[in-house]
Amino acid sequence: MVEKAQARAESENPIRIMPRSTRSTEGNKTGSWRYLRPRYEEKTAPCSAACPAGEDIGKVEMLTSQGLFKEAWETILRENPFPGVCGRVCFHPCEGSCNRGEFDDPIAIRAVERFLADTAERYDLKPLLERLPARPEKIAVAGAGPSGLAAAWFLTQLGYACDVFEASPEAGGILRWGIPLYRLPLAALQHEIARIEAQGVRIHTGRPVTPGFLRDLETSYSAVYLACGHGRTTALRVPGEELDGVGDGLAFLERIRAGETPDVRGMSAIIGGGTRPSTWRAASSGWAARP
Repeated sequence: MVEKAQARAESENPIRIMPRSTRSTEGNKTGSWRYLRPRYEEKTAPCSAACPAGEDIGKVEMLTSQGLFKEAWETILRENPFPGVCGRVCFHPCEGSCNRGEFDDPIAIRAVERFLADTAERYDLKPLLERLPARPEKIAVAGAGPSGLAAAWFLTQLGYACDVFEASPEAGGILRWGIPLYRLPLAALQHEIARIEAQGVRIHTGRPVTPGFLRDLETSYSAVYLACGHGRTTALRVPGEELDGVGDGLAFLERIRAGETPDVRGMSAIIGGGTRPSTWRAASSGWAARP
């Protein structure tokens, strides 16, 4: 009888009868049913792992998306004192490792960094970074290129007093003399250097480090950091490399930045790839077009 009644109910009502309970589910000890538990691992994001400066890129992008531009800029400065420079000339390996590229396109990390640096410059933002108490030791830095300036920046954060000695009349090293203005405007570089000086770093230009001067530094300072002369072009070591009309790209760019007008009329051959040859082509075509 029960089976007949159930069959008749199903034929008359196509909606399946579902069980219903009015009892609380608090009595069900669901936690005791689990036989697997989650395992949490902290790993460096692939974009940060690919960044030569080790920036916390995930945090930078998150703060930027929330409109916290100053905080995002300060996050970069904790690892890299040159966001305005890297936002323009970095080869951005972080974007090649960005997880977002698996779905559509990588995040434009370098463009975001440039935006944050330009915003800080436009509104004259001052970074509020943690600094350790001042220490009695003084550190001398030989060379005001990217390595020397970065070392002085982080040493001041650790409480050391720093003096930077540069042979050239202006600080910046290869950033100033080896990159054309259309890629790295002088104002952007000067703003970065001014911020480093504002932290208490003293930069002395026109002071080449000779053996005698180096001995004086060793007696006057607790330590000396050598950051000079690394921006050199690798020699090809082939016959004819020393002939007239053959030169390296860095020396060519330095001459242009110094205001010289090299004679590059006619056919030119460029050996190598990357940004420097393309910069050489752009610069040489500009000079060749002049009367």
